Amino acid sequence: MLQEKLPFHWSRGLVWGAMILATVGVAWAVPKYEVLYRFGLPAGRSGPLISDANGNLYGLSNGGIKNCPGSGGCGTVFELVRGRNGWERKVLYRFRGGSKDGALPGGRLVFDKKGNLYGTTGYGGGSSACYLGCGTVFELTPSSGGDWTETILHRFEGGSDGAYPGVIILNAFGSLYGVTTYGGGGSCFSNYGCGTVYELTPSGGTWKEKMLHRFMGTTDSYGPADIIIEGRTIYGVTNTVGESGGVAFKLEKVSGHKWKDAILYAFGYDSSLPEDLVMRAGNLYGTTVLGGTSGCGTVWELKHNSNDTWTESILHGFTDGKDSCDPQGPLVFDGAGNLYGVAYGAENDQQNTPGNVFELVAGDSQWTLRVLHNFTGEPNGAHPSGGLIFDRTVIYGTTAFGGKDVCNSQGCGLIFELAR
Repeated sequence: MLQEKLPFHWSRGLVWGAMILATVGVAWAVPKYEVLYRFGLPAGRSGPLISDANGNLYGLSNGGIKNCPGSGGCGTVFELVRGRNGWERKVLYRFRGGSKDGALPGGRLVFDKKGNLYGTTGYGGGSSACYLGCGTVFELTPSSGGDWTETILHRFEGGSDGAYPGVIILNAFGSLYGVTTYGGGGSCFSNYGCGTVYELTPSGGTWKEKMLHRFMGTTDSYGPADIIIEGRTIYGVTNTVGESGGVAFKLEKVSGHKWKDAILYAFGYDSSLPEDLVMRAGNLYGTTVLGGTSGCGTVWELKHNSNDTWTESILHGFTDGKDSCDPQGPLVFDGAGNLYGVAYGAENDQQNTPGNVFELVAGDSQWTLRVLHNFTGEPNGAHPSGGLIFDRTVIYGTTAFGGKDVCNSQGCGLIFELAR
């Protein structure tokens, strides 16, 4: 039975993010910081956020019913609605774990055109091949009365089927694509598999799974962390430890049911362990856990050359100083081409601030980092994670700690706003 730590998307904090592309690029002066919601027990801290057309926020928490691993319980899906007296939180669904339901939602939520929500849980589903189940893909469907109904679309079985799903995305035709950290094949993670990229397609009232790629831990690396889809091509990164520092890869659909894989770039010691991915004008951008001036992370660009090769540039190497440490994404662009993200901070280093929100301004020959907000710890938030939502003049995000109550002795996390 697989008995490892929490999947990558929970073990380092809530490392996965949500993004909305801003339509304008306006200079920031001194942004106004406001705490919108403070999590407490048993709610637990929040995962990455998304928003709907009305500006309501949706997210995941690892709290709820207390029969699952962790102090908070099996987890919830929630909505945050702006009311007359501030923001109000409504729980849309509480996961129950066990053999029938998922537990500990991770990755990020995604809406379809009908307003249904999709996501993954790292545990649950009933398989005995993994500790507390190998995870699920779920759908939440709203009713006219305001309630939401959960449907499990797929229960992972470990082995060749994959285990511990993370990020999930939706294409224009209603198919879901995602990654699993474990399973698939190869001898990674004590022989429990090197991870997968899979597709789920609706068919006759059910969803059919197809494995697009099983990582083997050789030249194709292992531990897929994030993917995006552009037309008939899936781009992704792996987050690995050891001789490889992770790779950027692509899966290209070459026929009805066949996908061809290719390695675009192998990360080295100057910038290693990529965690997230975003594309702009044909080039790829993301963050790494290691590398940079002080070895505490980078923001990087992979430029697509005319001869179909890719060249890496480090846009900023974090120094563990005023710029903090451990950048996390996904990054988000504004209309002027500037990048925004969060730095988690050095959790055990009291000389530095516990993370920040930063802006990388594009110049003619280099990028310049500017800190928009430094977090100060309890009660106003510490260690931002999960990426940002950028809506013209407002940034929304989450912190893993701070707020109120006692979660890991540092507070349960919060949801914040930065306004111009």
